[in-house]
Amino acid sequence: GCKPGSDEYHLVIVGLCDAKRPKEAAALLEEMREHDIPRQLKTWNAVIAAYAVTGCMDRIATLKLKQTLELDGQEPDVKTYGAVIRSCIDQASWKIAFQLYEEMISRGIEPTTKIYNQLIAVCGAGQQYGKAMELFREMDEKGIQRDAGTYVSAINACRAEQDFDHALELARESEQQGFGLEIATANSLMQVAMEGGRWQEALGVFYDQRKNEFGRPSEKSRKNKRKGDTTIYNMALAACERGRQGSRAVQLLQDMEMDGIP
Repeated sequence: GCKPGSDEYHLVIVGLCDAKRPKEAAALLEEMREHDIPRQLKTWNAVIAAYAVTGCMDRIATLKLKQTLELDGQEPDVKTYGAVIRSCIDQASWKIAFQLYEEMISRGIEPTTKIYNQLIAVCGAGQQYGKAMELFREMDEKGIQRDAGTYVSAINACRAEQDFDHALELARESEQQGFGLEIATANSLMQVAMEGGRWQEALGVFYDQRKNEFGRPSEKSRKNKRKGDTTIYNMALAACERGRQGSRAVQLLQDMEMDGIP
């Protein structure tokens, strides 16, 4: 029969990446090299992104993949850089992320909203609150549109300074921009409040969120939101514990059962 080519390998590799099996996908990339089958940039990007998202590869190894891609004669694009910068977040490697950003700019690659979101996130992880806010403001200066993820990353960055007031201001701005107070945003806001010792405000965010978003969603919606709902309920329970609100905690546990939250 016909031997598989670049397109056939790409489809299989993407399938493995979607299934969160990047190591097997990377093995196929190596198999392509052994059989002198050209490896497309989009295939490299899929594997790097899968490693970054699943967290089964550290940033050093991710950078090596990028270097191998270049040795393979490919020119990294914005997706390549986005995936490698994403891999810097878990290890709070903000200096490496900025080096990658500067390298990307030097190659004439325009940053996207997603790139800025990841840079803000890695600054937050690295306790670089000031740099995160600079990037947030820079988006306006460069005409780069913010999205809901931008606000989540910026609010998370407020944890470094335990600045709940600024985080709340960002959450309100997010709502004014039409993004609403999504579960991810509410979770971030509650984390900032809790880390600043403001458990009452954390519970206030929770009850506002529950009033506006919870209730009894459809089965499809419930499946998609289950993880987020569980997280926000657990944070509310932690706030009750911090404030010694035993009766509220009991009521929350009953609400979780009523809402079908595991």
